[in-house]
Amino acid sequence: MKIGTRLTILFTSITGLVLGGVLGFIYVLTARNAKDDFFERLRERAVIAATVFLEQDELTRHRLLESNRRFLVTLPYERILIIDRQNQPQFVEAKADTPIPHHLVAQTRRENLVRECRDSVCTAGLYYHDNQGDFVILVSAVDAVGNGKLADLRFMMTAGLCVGIVLMTMGGFIFSRRILRPFSKIVTDVHSISSTNLDHRIDVGDGRDEIAQLASTFNEMLERLQTSFERQRLFVANASHELRTPLTSIIGEIQVVLARPRTADEYRTTLLSIASGTEHLNAIVNGLLLLARSDGSRSLEGTHPVRVDECLLDAIDLLGRQYDTGRIRLHTETMPEEESHLTIDGHEVLVAVVLTNIIDNALKYSEDKPVDIYLESDGTTITITIEDDGIGFDDTAAGHVADPFFRTDDARLHAEGHGIGLAVTESILHHLAGTIDISSGPAEGTTVIIRLPASTKR
Repeated sequence: MKIGTRLTILFTSITGLVLGGVLGFIYVLTARNAKDDFFERLRERAVIAATVFLEQDELTRHRLLESNRRFLVTLPYERILIIDRQNQPQFVEAKADTPIPHHLVAQTRRENLVRECRDSVCTAGLYYHDNQGDFVILVSAVDAVGNGKLADLRFMMTAGLCVGIVLMTMGGFIFSRRILRPFSKIVTDVHSISSTNLDHRIDVGDGRDEIAQLASTFNEMLERLQTSFERQRLFVANASHELRTPLTSIIGEIQVVLARPRTADEYRTTLLSIASGTEHLNAIVNGLLLLARSDGSRSLEGTHPVRVDECLLDAIDLLGRQYDTGRIRLHTETMPEEESHLTIDGHEVLVAVVLTNIIDNALKYSEDKPVDIYLESDGTTITITIEDDGIGFDDTAAGHVADPFFRTDDARLHAEGHGIGLAVTESILHHLAGTIDISSGPAEGTTVIIRLPASTKR
């Protein structure tokens, strides 16, 4: 069921219930007032009956005629009973076989005034004291006029309610159409967007309501999708280029060596070249695989406390086999003594990859200059700072250094690489709830600051 239909039904139901409740309340009050008025008429007739039949010996001619005139008009199915103290009828204006309601007689003697309705017949009982004794006067009748008016009122209210529901349904339909019109426009705009026109944006208008917020949220999502698609296209293009170059070299080497018979040394040289190209391919594939794994949420399953200082020492030891260990200067004076201040929730392998990538880049692009590493913690955040005096990069490259396969021209000239390390590092830090800040300048070196949240498990 569409939202517009649900809104129409909901609007009609609520307004119909409210209108029905108001009409029902009015009807109940009207019926109660009509019944009270009718009982008052019955009580008056009981008083008149007592005046006419019990006190006629004490009345003047004028008062007797006046009472008779007031008593001339009878009510439908009217019945009058005057019962004495011995429960004997002194006056009966009813059918001969009409039984005496003894329960009403007894109740009237107790309460002086009684009202009762059974089916459509209403009875008023009056306890009357006279010089001839104590009497109970029962007057009953059917309020045909009042019942007729109530029936007319029910008909008019029912008809009015039906007409009101029809009008409210039409109004609810128009109301829902107007309310949902901006949503329909958003749906139409979203349907027109595909991977070929992700630069299209939804018009938010001049409003500041929830619809404008929804349109703005869609635009933000489209912005992220556009960025993701562009990065994906760039990633595929760069990956294809990086993979094609060593593959072309390997195929060329094989074709050349197979063109004519070669000596053993020539075959050996060719195989060594192919092995080098294969290792290059393997490094690229491993980097792509690590990047794909770091982008998934599965990498953080089963986290446990990890000592960052131990991972840092392992990374330094690993890189010390490739570079001169004297170039790596670890400043221990800033390290806290509390072990818990150097512990995070994560995986040793992921932390080691992050630290190894950053330190390796610092050593690779700073020629033979030293690299300074600082490790500190305030108990809630662990900060690792890596500083080098290498080639650096300008502000133009600053926004792309973490893009897969991105490398500056100076970086390509100074050292081999694939441009995957920083992308992997940034992705891993995202899953570790960490951050990375990189500041650099051409020929001024680079400073990388990594921040990781300390473990909450003590």
